[in-house]
Amino acid sequence: MRGRRLWLRIALAAAVVGVVLAVYTSGLDDQLRPDAIRALLLDAGPWGPPLFWAIFALGEMVAIPSVLFVIVAGITWPRESALAISWVGAVVSATSVFVVARYLARDLVQGRMPARLRWLESWTESRPLLGVILIRLVTFMAPWTHLVLAVSRVRVRDYVLGTAIGVIPAIVALVLAGEAASEFLPGVPGWVWLLVGLFVVAQMFRSGRVATLEPGPRSPE
Repeated sequence: MRGRRLWLRIALAAAVVGVVLAVYTSGLDDQLRPDAIRALLLDAGPWGPPLFWAIFALGEMVAIPSVLFVIVAGITWPRESALAISWVGAVVSATSVFVVARYLARDLVQGRMPARLRWLESWTESRPLLGVILIRLVTFMAPWTHLVLAVSRVRVRDYVLGTAIGVIPAIVALVLAGEAASEFLPGVPGWVWLLVGLFVVAQMFRSGRVATLEPGPRSPE
C-alpha cells in the first residue's frame, strides 16, 4: 500500500512538473500574472465580480488558498469595492463548501474526518455563532474548517453569520496587502508565478489530505 502511494505521488509530481513546463514553454504563463488576471476581471465589466465569486467558490471547493483570491481583489478593484467583493466572495465560497459537505456528502465527510479535528466542534457547542466567529478569526478560511463545521450541529444561519463577521479582519488586511503589492507585481516574471502555482497545488493536496482524504478513527461518542 505504501509503495503504491509513493509511486502515485511520484507520478502526480511528474505530471505537475510536466504541466508547468508546458505552460512556461508555450508562453501561457503570462496569462497567469496578476496583471493579466486583473485585466480579465476588469474587461468583464459588471460581470467581473460574479466571475470572481464563481472562481473563488470553485477554488474553495478544491482547497486553493483563499488568501490568493482576496489579494487578487485588492490588486484589481479600488479599496472599497475590493473589500465588498472579496467579503461576499469569502462568505459565498465558505457557504458553498458547507452546503455541499452537509447536504450532499455528509456521510462521506463524516466517515473520513480524522478524530484529531473533532476538537473544533467543542468551540461551537454552547455558543455556535460565537464559536464560528472565533474559528474564522483564528483560521480565516482554512478548507478543513468548512468540513468540520458541516458535520457539526451548527445551523446554517449561525455558520453564515459567523463567517461573515469573523473573516472581516483578514479580508481588510489582505485587500490592503494586495493594494500595496499592486505597484511591483506587474514586474514579477512569469516563472515566479509558476512556482507560486506549484505551492498552491501542494497546499491543495495537503489540505485535502488532512481534512478528508485519509480516514481517521472516529471520536468516542
